[in-house]
Amino acid sequence: MAQALKWVAMHEVGHTLGLRHNFRSSADTPLEKLQDRTWAETNGIFSSVMEYPGLNLSPGGQPRGYVYNPGVGSYDRWAITYGYTPDAARAALVAREAALPGHAYGTDEDARGPGALDPDVNPYDLGSDPLAWGRGRAQLIADTWTRLPRHVMPTTRATPT
Repeated sequence: MAQALKWVAMHEVGHTLGLRHNFRSSADTPLEKLQDRTWAETNGIFSSVMEYPGLNLSPGGQPRGYVYNPGVGSYDRWAITYGYTPDAARAALVAREAALPGHAYGTDEDARGPGALDPDVNPYDLGSDPLAWGRGRAQLIADTWTRLPRHVMPTTRATPT
């Protein structure tokens, strides 16, 4: 829960600073790096806190990474640097970094409606391969579904009075 609250706070501060949603930022992370805590501490699970991320849950028996970004992402640092650089020449140099890894961007208009054709611009996904990530989520759900009654159904029921 602490990770979720931290992400929401970072996301809303991002809006306050002028950032828009970035639904392409999850595509900056290779699928095999999602559970890598060292990678996430440097690059984020997604490269922008302005993403609407899927929960980064690891399949059973595998190492557990962060569920949400542990800090701001590489896109966030770059966009804020550009937006708040008062020197026009310096801002022009920063702008030239737009195509670097970790600076992917796709906002609301790219993710919704008839123009939403790019499979890398999605809310609630993670990783550079959205289809493989979706298959993994389906398997995680299937594995969890069989164990769910143990966790939500009491073994004995009290008699109503």
